Amino acid sequence: CTVHIKIGMRPDGTPPSLDDLLAAMRFNVIVASVIITICVLFLCVFFFESEADDIDDVDGVSYDQLNPGPRLFGCILLGLIVGVLIGMVTEYFTSHTKEPTQSIGRATEFGPGPVVIQGLGMGMLSTVVPLLLIVCAVLGAYYLAGFYGTAVAVCGMLSTLGVTMSTDAYGPVSDNAGGIAEMSGLPSWVREYTDGLDALGNTTAATGKGFANGSAVLSALSLLTAFARVADIDSVNLLRPVVVIGVLIGSLLPYVFGAMTMLSVNKAAQEMMHEVRRQFLANPAILTDPDQKPDYNRCVAISCKSALKEMLLPGVL
Repeated sequence: CTVHIKIGMRPDGTPPSLDDLLAAMRFNVIVASVIITICVLFLCVFFFESEADDIDDVDGVSYDQLNPGPRLFGCILLGLIVGVLIGMVTEYFTSHTKEPTQSIGRATEFGPGPVVIQGLGMGMLSTVVPLLLIVCAVLGAYYLAGFYGTAVAVCGMLSTLGVTMSTDAYGPVSDNAGGIAEMSGLPSWVREYTDGLDALGNTTAATGKGFANGSAVLSALSLLTAFARVADIDSVNLLRPVVVIGVLIGSLLPYVFGAMTMLSVNKAAQEMMHEVRRQFLANPAILTDPDQKPDYNRCVAISCKSALKEMLLPGVL
C-alpha cells in the first residue's frame, strides 16, 4: 500500500492527474500478479512433479501421460493474464482521459440524443475485446488440461480478487470523501484532490465489474462441466469447447452490430447538424424569410453518403 500511495503522488505536491492515479492502481495489480505467479509456479512444480492420475477431457482426450505441473501453471497464468487485460480494456473504455469517454463528451455539442446514442454504442463496443479474451482463455486452457484446465484458469483470474475488489470498493469511498469535503466547506485545493480521486473511483468500479463478469463466464462453464460429469451426461453439445466459443461469439455479434449502426447513425447526425448550423450562420434569413431556401441538396448528399459508407462494416459482419 505504501508503494502504491507513493507512486500516485507527485514530488511537487500538486494534485495527481488521473493518469498518475491509474498508473498507481495498475502497478498494484501487476505487483500482485507477479507475486501470485511466483507462488503458483512453486506450488505446481512441488505438488504436480509426478504424472497425473486422471485429468481427462469429456471427449476422451487424456493428459495422464504428461507432467501436469507445467500445463496447470499455464492455465493459471492464462487466466491471470486475461483478467489483467480485461481490467486494462475496461480502464480504457471508462477513463475520461481516453477516446471512448471523450467521444461521448464531444457528442454533448449536439444535444442529449447523440449523447445517448454514442454512449450506448461505446458501451456495446466495449464488450468485444473482453469476450474475445475469454474465448482465448477457454480455448487455451482446454487444450492445456481439458475442462479441468478451464476451472484452473478461473482460479488464476480470481487470484487477484483481493486487489480488484478493493479497487471496486475504492469508488464509493472517494465519492463520499468529495461530498464531505464540499459540504464541510474545506478549501478548494482539497476538492481538487477529491475530484481526481472521484473520477478514478468511477473507473476502478467498472474495472472490478469487468473482472467479475469475466470470471463468471469461465466459472459457469466449469460448473456446467462438473454437473454433466456427476450426472453422467455426455450428449450436451455445450461440453465441446468449440461449441461454447461459438455461443460466446454468436452472443457478441448483436452487440457489435448494434454498436456499429448506432455509432454510424450518430456520426451522420453530427455531420447533418454541422451542415445545418453552417447554413444558418452563412444565411440567417433562412429562419425568417420564406423566400430564402436552404441548400437541401447538401443535406440529402450527407445522408445518402453516410448511409452507404457507414453500412460497409455492418454489412460485412
